[in-house]
Amino acid sequence: MPITGNVERGSVIWLNMHPTRGHEQNGWRAAIVLSDGLIDPENSSFAMIVPVTTQVKNYPFEVTVPSGIDTTHPRVPFTELSGVVLTDQAKSLDLSARNAVVIGNVDATSSFYKHVVTNVRSILA
Repeated sequence: MPITGNVERGSVIWLNMHPTRGHEQNGWRAAIVLSDGLIDPENSSFAMIVPVTTQVKNYPFEVTVPSGIDTTHPRVPFTELSGVVLTDQAKSLDLSARNAVVIGNVDATSSFYKHVVTNVRSILA
């Protein structure tokens, strides 16, 4: 199934993360796109994402989602993004194979988005 919507840095997407292993986030959920849209749109539909969960556990790499990030799509059971971003679970996924739908957008210049990117970089560097 093709990706629904225009994927860009800061897109909030709804996708099926199944199958997974161990403690990875699973099932249908929201995620935020970190890459500048699709990584190589000429050849694939991969993008770097971080999952969002409503299960707050106060782990060191969780980033709380601020209020005011609206989501709109009939398949999504909420109208505003909430919970925490799991920056320790950043990954590259094939959005087409995961039936991704763009449901909102985070301002890539916001302090929230910059905090997410800083956490991911601290893990990778």
